[in-house]
Amino acid sequence: MRPLRAPPFGRRLSAAEHVVCGIAFVVLFTVGVVLQASASVDLKGTAAQVAASYDDHEVALLVAERILVLAVFFLFAFISGVGSALRRAEGPGGWLPGVAVAGGAAAAVLLLAAVGSRSSTTVAFPRSLPYSGAIDQTKIASDRFR
Repeated sequence: MRPLRAPPFGRRLSAAEHVVCGIAFVVLFTVGVVLQASASVDLKGTAAQVAASYDDHEVALLVAERILVLAVFFLFAFISGVGSALRRAEGPGGWLPGVAVAGGAAAAVLLLAAVGSRSSTTVAFPRSLPYSGAIDQTKIASDRFR
């Protein structure tokens, strides 16, 4: 008797679980965007004022960015469900599932890039100014490698 083996990547999600992933993406994305918008940084002041504004809202911005990154994982799961449903509906030889999955994956990657660029600004900008009131992390890091 052959032993039972799990699929190579674990258990497959059902159609209902893919729908739940889509809903989770929308909820997490909305929460992340609202939290990020509520902690808006004033970019019209001097460099010291902008740095202080980032320092004041740093925690809210970082939490919002982590929520958005988590949302992207649910988006990938939802995209795979959409691709599977389209593949079943269209049959072999169809082009629509590939286009849908490629478009969804591209959107998810662009969202990750946008969150990453915002995150690097949130973390690096206030600490790069000596008068921002924060510890200069770049100086600490460069001193460690000397």
